[in-house]
Amino acid sequence: MSLQPGILGTIDFLAVGHKVLLFSKYERVEFSMNIKVLVSCCSDYGLKEKTDEVIKEIGIVATVEKVKDMETIMAYGVMKAPAIVINEKVKSMGRVPSKDEIKKYIQDEMGV
Repeated sequence: MSLQPGILGTIDFLAVGHKVLLFSKYERVEFSMNIKVLVSCCSDYGLKEKTDEVIKEIGIVATVEKVKDMETIMAYGVMKAPAIVINEKVKSMGRVPSKDEIKKYIQDEMGV
């Protein structure tokens, strides 16, 4: 679900478990953030750790899973690892994005 801050007004959020609760003056919206780091057998080149750092910096709670199974990786259409998938959408593949890029990917999924 994507939220448009201009339509809903000011948005506040509260992290509860693996879900983020968003509040506006008009409605309460709940969603969970699911992040997968798709990696080859050897290394994720620090992508999982970088993703964990970004999550901590922006103050949300999310599930971050490292996936090494090639069939699962190929099911996402990823042909070159590492890759990052947020809420089942491939955001980057074949390289390690910067922390600023990861933050933008997460905020885009939050609708912020």
